[in-house]
Amino acid sequence: MQGGTNIVLDSKIYSPDNVYKIPVIQLATNDIDKSFDFIKSLNIEIITEIQNGHWFNIKDPDGNVLMICR
Repeated sequence: MQGGTNIVLDSKIYSPDNVYKIPVIQLATNDIDKSFDFIKSLNIEIITEIQNGHWFNIKDPDGNVLMICR
């Protein structure tokens, strides 16, 4: 990653049925495996394993689903 925040906010998926089910924030990483291991070490709820070698979803303390993406 070079400069910038590398955060994606996706407002096109909003509907009452999707709240807390679909990630609305995507956080970028250069090393998906290292990020997965780090999240696991913090005992953060992991919703998916690493998918297609590129991303996984977690749940924050408020119940929001977040995506970590390479």
